[in-house]
Amino acid sequence: EHIKSQGLDMEFVISFLGTGGGAPSQHRNGSCTALRLGGQTFLFDTCEGTLRQLEHTTIKPISITKIFISHLHGDHVYGLVPVILSILVAHKAALHNPSAQYQKRRAQRDNGGKPRVQIYGPPGLYNYLCMVLTLSCAKINFLQVDVIELVGGRNERGPTHKKGQRNPFLSHYPEFAMPSVSRKYLEKSKDGIWIIDAPESVDKAIANKGVLADKWDGFHRLPNDVNLGIDRRLHIKAAEIDHITGVQTFGFSVEEQQPPGTIDVEKAKSLGI
Repeated sequence: EHIKSQGLDMEFVISFLGTGGGAPSQHRNGSCTALRLGGQTFLFDTCEGTLRQLEHTTIKPISITKIFISHLHGDHVYGLVPVILSILVAHKAALHNPSAQYQKRRAQRDNGGKPRVQIYGPPGLYNYLCMVLTLSCAKINFLQVDVIELVGGRNERGPTHKKGQRNPFLSHYPEFAMPSVSRKYLEKSKDGIWIIDAPESVDKAIANKGVLADKWDGFHRLPNDVNLGIDRRLHIKAAEIDHITGVQTFGFSVEEQQPPGTIDVEKAKSLGI
């Protein structure tokens, strides 16, 4: 059972929940991809029907920690609110019947606070989310939702902005604001990309602080290990991609941290590796 748990910690599994684009069929849902990373899940786009597709997998809503939205066309975002509400319900249920793993994760959160979901995407994503939640009389409790908008892109003002009117993508509508849904901004770097997460590199000094793991594999584990668990070191970036004129669109990359150290080539050859 322990070895099984360690295997889960190291997983890097891609699940295609929908590849039908804007024209889903009986056997193909719209756009959504899940990346499972050792106890946590990232979603990329959430078309209508994403929540139902999740029911056909072993992915639990409570494991979803980050959602990335490429652009605001409906076939990439109409399933976002149901997914968020399912995450909320899962955390609420876990509070009343917590597992040992859930209790451990809750203790690791800042001040034992609410679980957090981070959503990354183009300007206007916060307005879309809060308007749908407000007008559908939904409440966000038991969960903190952070909407991080990637600003500074070529099309951040959208395709239909008219002079003299509030821009629906960039403006703030206080009547739709929600206490548990925050709006944050991420600026473009000098290289023209958006750096979502860039953990410090693991040098030999940090590696030497690692402790011997359980005897089943004999490896030394690092603090905030590069290969294991929900705190694994991941480099996450976004860049603009071309779609339809005026529609701000992003592509995302997730890269695992390179492990420290070098390989002794001659010794590896002598061992037949």
